[in-house]
Amino acid sequence: MQFFNLLIYSIQSSFDNIWNECKDNLLLYDINHGLQVKDYRLFLEDCHLFSNNDKRITQYGGEFFAGSKENARIFISECFRIYLEMLDKNFITRFGDEFIISQAADQCKFMIKNSGAYVFRFWTGSFHLVSTCYKYNPILVIHVPDEKNRGMIKIYDYYCKNNKLPSNKKVYSILNLKHMQLKTVVKLFVKKILVH
Repeated sequence: MQFFNLLIYSIQSSFDNIWNECKDNLLLYDINHGLQVKDYRLFLEDCHLFSNNDKRITQYGGEFFAGSKENARIFISECFRIYLEMLDKNFITRFGDEFIISQAADQCKFMIKNSGAYVFRFWTGSFHLVSTCYKYNPILVIHVPDEKNRGMIKIYDYYCKNNKLPSNKKVYSILNLKHMQLKTVVKLFVKKILVH
């Protein structure tokens, strides 16, 4: 199976199932943060300041959006309405597009479905959060924000040198999905020694 690389994503296979989902749903990536996660509590603080209620809405990431033209138009109109309301209230969020997307999704719940079955955010740096869903029960879109200046460049260089994309197994290794980068392991080890 070949990979097609776009910015900080690796695409593992056809989008046919995503397009089928889009007939009925607008897909957004639920980042699955709970109240135990500090960033989610900060996100909810911004929501409270904006809407003056304590509603705990879902926080969606800005990395994935898929929908039919009709549903996308409805959703984008709601995003624009939220943006105009922010301007009117002179409101600034700490969460950028994720704030607007999440607010709009809360208003458009009837069409929103979590895209987690198709995309996953892999953190491969010193904050290491990796699942085996890239290989087992494989998702279609591998989102690797920490690899934009490392792994994705290596994949591009490999392509330029060999005129073909590397195998899945090699891509998994290049993107540090199978293991933490040695340089990161050493940094964390040294930091741990210095703290103690």
